[in-house]
Formats: sequence, C-alpha cells, structure tokens
Amino acid sequence: MAETQIVEIWPVATGILDLPEDWPRLEVPEMRRVEAEWKQRREEALGSPELETFTQQLHREWAIETGIIENLYDIERGVTVSLIEQGFSAAIMEHGSVNKDPEGILALLNDQKDALEGLFDFVAQRRPLSAGYIKEQHAAMTRSQASVKARDIHGNELDVPMLHGEWKTLPNYPVRDGHVFQYCPPEHTAAEMDRLIAMHLAHEGVPPEVESAWLHHRFTQIHPFQDGNGRIARALAPFVLIRAGLFPLTIPRDEKPIYIQALERADAGNLRSLALAFGRSQEVALRRASGILARMAPPSRSAQEAAERLASTLAAHEGPSPAQIAEMMKRVREARDFARGGGRLCLGQDSAEAPRI
Repeated sequence: MAETQIVEIWPVATGILDLPEDWPRLEVPEMRRVEAEWKQRREEALGSPELETFTQQLHREWAIETGIIENLYDIERGVTVSLIEQGFSAAIMEHGSVNKDPEGILALLNDQKDALEGLFDFVAQRRPLSAGYIKEQHAAMTRSQASVKARDIHGNELDVPMLHGEWKTLPNYPVRDGHVFQYCPPEHTAAEMDRLIAMHLAHEGVPPEVESAWLHHRFTQIHPFQDGNGRIARALAPFVLIRAGLFPLTIPRDEKPIYIQALERADAGNLRSLALAFGRSQEVALRRASGILARMAPPSRSAQEAAERLASTLAAHEGPSPAQIAEMMKRVREARDFARGGGRLCLGQDSAEAPRI
C-alpha cells in the first residue's frame, strides 16, 4: 500500500506570508489599459439597459461557475447559457441536464448571486474588509446548504451540519491521489485571519490583479471555514477588483485546471501565474462588455445637440425663406425624435461580435 504524503498548504513555521518586497514585478501591465478602457465604456453606458443586461449576466455566470468549480452541482452548458441569458429558474433546469434537484440548485445559485451583489453594496459603502464581514459573506453564501460531507475516524463518509459564518472547529484536511492537504489548524485560524486582514489593509499602491491574487491565495492557505472556502476566496478576489472599478472574478469550468495550477505555483511561492490568470479574466470580461455595449443606440443627447447647432446656424444666416427653415427644422425634429425612440442610423454592420457566454 502506497504511503500517504502530507502536503502543507499553510506554512507551519511562519503562517501566511505578506507580499514579497519585489511585488511590483508581479504586475500585469496590460491591466492598466483594461482599467482605463472599462472606465470610459462604463461612464458612456451608465444607466443604459445594455449595461444592466451585461451586469446581470455577469453576476449570474459568476454564481453558476463558482459552485461548479467547487463541485456543488453540475449544469450542462446549454442550460448554463439559458440561465445566464434568461435568469435563474428551476423550470429551465428541469428541461436540461443537472445532477441534483433543480430547486436545491436554484437556492444555491440565488444565495451565491445575492452574496456577490451584497459585495458590490459593501464596496460602495467604502467599508474596510473585516473578519466579521467575511463571516457574513459565508453565512449568506451557504444559507441554503444545510450539511457538508465529512469522514469519521474510520474513513466513512457522513453528513454533518454546516457551520454558517463560523470558523472551523475541526481540521479540514482533504485527501487526493494519496496526498493529504493540510491547511491552518482550527486553533490558529482566528489569529491567522486577523493577520491576513491587517496585511491587506496595510497594502498601498498594489495593483488590483496582484492584491486580489495575494488575498485569494493566502485565504485558501488558511481555509478558515468548514466548507465553502473556495466560494469565499472567489468573492474576496472580486472585493479587490470591484473596488478598483473592475469586474468580478469568474473562473469558467474549462479553466479549472489552469486555476488550480496557478494556485499550486502560488503555494510554491510564485504568485505571478495567479495574477496573470486574474488579469486574463478581466480582459475576457472587457471584450464581452464591449460586445454588448456596442449595440447601444446613439444617445439622444447627440441628436438634440446637432439639431440645436443646425437651428442656430440657420438663424444666423439670411437666405432660406421662413418656409424652408420650417421644413428643415421639421426634419431635424423628426431625426431627433427617432433617436430618442431608440432608432439608429445604419452606418454599416457592428464590428463587435456577440459575447459568448
């Protein structure tokens, strides 16, 4: 029988480590372009139905994929697309392929989406990260999860009640392929979470892709909860990104191997791969946002300003008769009203492709 190998995810000798002194080398320069471009596009689209559509789809996708990554449920791709586009509904899942009761999955999806939207409210209030808030997030995210799988001393699997919003009281050492992965023991969890938050609050001028990668990884090293640590880690990363005006971090199921590999490299002391992965997710989200926002009709304000400029020009020059001026103004008003009603002039095909979700 092969001997079990212990893999220390949490550094026993030191506890979690702060950012390395040379953290600027972890920066992803392309992220500065993404930040600037999204800021401009968001300001242009503020209040538009297109921006609201994109935001809701992004939130629904995050809620779905974060649970799939953690093996809470499995939802086939066609059903996933329908849920993202149409909204969460057990009826959609009943006509597709899922591996658990649709009503139970629906409850988990709504909990996860509500927790993400609560994170946006938390950021908007400019509240600092705290242990109390992380516990609130866990309680909200796992609200509909009554129990969690565990093993007794004989290795038998059993269900135990979920501790909502409470630090773990027993070790959570998962076994995979003959390896036992050891996280922070329960007796050190509260102190390590306090250290994590203190370090985070002391970081100034750290790019969001670097800070989110660091916070996400160090949290996973601690694994402070009995279950749901992955979901909370993928909510802490968005906390940093959203505060910087960026997108929530979504890890699609197809990228799970890349994501895990980046976490393993971070375990070995290299955060660069994780920062790159987070940067790439922002680039993908920007492309999708650009595709949706490209469909926006020209703002009616532009048509109105053009009408006013034309009227001013006509009034300042002699020549056209009053009847001609009246006819010209009638056409300008018609064009302005057309734009206000959502019409658009056909200047060619949209260059942006529809987002793939």
